Amino acid sequence: MSTARGTLAITGAGLVSSLGADVELVCAAARAGITQTTDGEFAARDVQAEAMVPVTVHTVGALTQGFAELGRWVRLGSLALRDLLRRVPAGGMERTAVLINLPSDYLLRAAHQRQGHPVSGQPVPYEAVQPWYRAEYVRRLLRAAGISTSPAVQEVFFEDQAGIVTLLRTAAELLRTGRVTRCLVGGVDSLLEPRWLEACNTLRILKTATHPVGLMPGEGAAFLMLEETERARREEHRILATVEGLNLQHDGAHRFASPPPDGRVLSEVIRASLRQAPEPCLGLYGDLNGDGVRSQDWGMALVKLRQEYTPASLTLPALSFGETRAAHGFIAASMATQAFARGYHASESLLVWAASDNGAKGSFTLTRHTARGMT
Repeated sequence: MSTARGTLAITGAGLVSSLGADVELVCAAARAGITQTTDGEFAARDVQAEAMVPVTVHTVGALTQGFAELGRWVRLGSLALRDLLRRVPAGGMERTAVLINLPSDYLLRAAHQRQGHPVSGQPVPYEAVQPWYRAEYVRRLLRAAGISTSPAVQEVFFEDQAGIVTLLRTAAELLRTGRVTRCLVGGVDSLLEPRWLEACNTLRILKTATHPVGLMPGEGAAFLMLEETERARREEHRILATVEGLNLQHDGAHRFASPPPDGRVLSEVIRASLRQAPEPCLGLYGDLNGDGVRSQDWGMALVKLRQEYTPASLTLPALSFGETRAAHGFIAASMATQAFARGYHASESLLVWAASDNGAKGSFTLTRHTARGMT
C-alpha cells in the first residue's frame, strides 16, 4: 500500500456531464435527483429474448455530437477546463502542471480474452496511440480550451477510476518540490464509443431492459485546481476543500477473477484514509455503478468496517452521470466541494473511494477548510 498525508488545497473545480457544463448547476441538479438518459445507438443482443435491446446511456448530448474518441476526449476535457477557468485565473501556465487521467485498455483486453483471443501487451489501437496521446493530448486540450501557453509540466495517465489517487499524489510531489505553484488535474472519459460498448456487452456488464444488473455507460470530465494549502491561504485564494489521506492499493482479485474481490483491500484503503482524516467522515462518495461484483465488494468491505465506521450518507455519482470511469473520482471530488460550499453536509470531512476493474482501489478524504485543526 502507498500512503500519503497531503497538504493539497482544492481552489477551483470545473465539470461537464450529461447534466450540463457548469459545476455548480450540475451538482445542484444531481443533488436534486435529476438525471438525463437516452437510448443509445448501441443495442445489445439478448440471447433469451432472441432480440436486440437498446442500452440506456448518460450522454452529454449535442456538446459532443460528431466527435469521435480522441476528439471526444478533447471536447469533454476542454469544456470542463473552460468551466474551471471561469472561476480561477487562467494565466501562469509557466508555473502550472497539467495532469490528466484517461481510460486504460483493461475492458478491451478482458473482452479479447473472453472471446477466446488472449492478447499480450496492449491491443491495437492502444499500443500505437498511448505514446502519441501523451505527447499530443494536453496540447490539443489546452488549445481547445483557449490556452496558448504550454504548461511547465504535462502528463497523461491511463488508470481508470482509482487513477485519481495517482494524480493527486503526483500533484502533491510537484508542489512540494517547487517545480510548479499550481496543478490542473482532471479525468476525462466516454464509454459511448462503439468499441467500448461492444467490449462491455461481450463481458455482460451492461444494464439493459432484460439484464438489470449492470452499468449504464456515461461520459464526462472534471478538473480540479490544486495548490499547497499554506500558499493558498497566504495568497487568500478561496479554498473549497483540503485533501488528506491518499491511499492506493492493488487487489489481487480483479473484476473478472474467480473468486471475485472480497472487500478486504477496499476496506483497508478506506480504513487508512479514515485514520488520517482530521475530522470524522460522516459523508461518503462511493464508486458503485450497478455492477454486481462491485456491489458485493463494497458490501463485504462495509461488513469489515462496521465496528469502526458507518457512513451517515452515501452519494453515488453514477446514479446521476452513469459510469464515467477515468473521470469518476474527479466528478465525485467536484460534487464534494459543492457540498461544502452549499452547506448540505454536516460533516467537516467527506471520504471518496474509487475502484478500478483491474483491481486498483483508492480512497482519500476532503475536508472543509474551516474545520478545526485546519486553520
